[in-house]
Amino acid sequence: MRIHPRRAVTLGIVICTVLVILFNLYYMDEWKPGVQQRPWGSDFDQGKPLKQVLQPFHEHVIREDIDANNHKGGDDKAEPPKHRSHFQIANYTYGEKYGEFTSKECGGRLGDCIKDHHIRDPNPPIWPADVPNGDRIVTQLGLVPDSVRRPAAERPIKKIIAYNGLGNWAKRGRQTLIDQNCPVTECDISDDRSKAAQADALLFQHSLAQPFHKRPPGQIWAVYFLESPYHTPGLTRFANQFNWTSTYRHDSDIVAPYEKFVPYNVSQLTKPQNKNYAAGKTKKVAWFVSNCGARNNRKQYAEELGKYIEVDIYGSCGVKKCPRSQSGKCFDMLDNDYKFYLSFENSNCRDYITEKFYVNGLGHNVIPIVMGAHPDDYKRVGPPRSFIHVDEFANPEALAKYLHKLDQDDNLYNEYFQWKGTGEFINTYWWCRMCSMVHAVDSEYYKPKFYSDVEKWWRGPDVCIGSGKWI
Repeated sequence: MRIHPRRAVTLGIVICTVLVILFNLYYMDEWKPGVQQRPWGSDFDQGKPLKQVLQPFHEHVIREDIDANNHKGGDDKAEPPKHRSHFQIANYTYGEKYGEFTSKECGGRLGDCIKDHHIRDPNPPIWPADVPNGDRIVTQLGLVPDSVRRPAAERPIKKIIAYNGLGNWAKRGRQTLIDQNCPVTECDISDDRSKAAQADALLFQHSLAQPFHKRPPGQIWAVYFLESPYHTPGLTRFANQFNWTSTYRHDSDIVAPYEKFVPYNVSQLTKPQNKNYAAGKTKKVAWFVSNCGARNNRKQYAEELGKYIEVDIYGSCGVKKCPRSQSGKCFDMLDNDYKFYLSFENSNCRDYITEKFYVNGLGHNVIPIVMGAHPDDYKRVGPPRSFIHVDEFANPEALAKYLHKLDQDDNLYNEYFQWKGTGEFINTYWWCRMCSMVHAVDSEYYKPKFYSDVEKWWRGPDVCIGSGKWI
């Protein structure tokens, strides 16, 4: 049979194209089974579906669905200090003093005060190695590298390309940085892959594809994940390629937490309350959930706990119902009727702490009972004595016994709310920090880095433990 040369060439091109597509799909783990959820979960756990929340970069830290008092972490009459003289940025991330506010009124916007206070140190601790047990967010918020301290006409514009697309995460150009009043606005944000070779930094978020351009020297590659390792693509083929990581983990280069609590004064982490948070509450434990198949067997734990104390499960995993359309009433019920809330994550992984803890739990007048990250991770990010970790108890029966004790002792119960009024959940302004960090590369103090095995860093031993216990 004769094959026309032109047809043979066409057929060859088609076959090669298909093979390339299949190769990329395979190595991107597109066929890997798993639940690809939005960062805040796809079920009722997200609370109110606000526009603020519906963006992958967590600029939503202060939520509209938490009342103003809870924004400030206070009771009904709690107010942030009017004059916080010697308000030290340094206290939140490292031991030495690098900057302070002097008699500055933040007006309930502590994150903006931090962002507006520019770090003057030429070599501030902004990298994981500088502060191994901290997130460095506060320092990064005030970072203004030397390259942008020049006259406006001499400041370089750094190009950042979101390789997987921007969607509505940020406006193209500099507008997002200007709108957020970032300390550094000299960055051009884009998702134009055709200009990848000219970019100063490429951002790979959620799904991964190997770029085809020749990578220029010094180009930063950053991977951005908000889901746990169970629900993110493999990174094996990116060995020795990523310079930075941006995830919820505290050892990421640019930490992207679901929320961040910052105290007004690190020497005053508790405050007497003028409210009995147990008053009028007649129910014990609530849980809003609809994903019943989590890897950590959280549903089974909740059901076992329910044998020893009242546990009301709302959603498709239980018999109680509270429609999403009435989520405001659902959370009012949580505030008024329940003493405890199950802030159970879908994965037991280091640092994996989502809105289930911050918003559903700390954002309401209940004590969060947590399952997910290591107890030390919760202690690192949560206000002191603000939660109960399931791993602190031998089994659900032992936990239930302690909950009954709290239920019968209002003074002991109220000890879990003494953090209120001592700080705020701040906006971590991810894009502001990303822009500043890209400029920091020009500093004489910057030491180029890359992850020789980013897959091991992300999924190494003891990062996730399935349905096991941490302690």
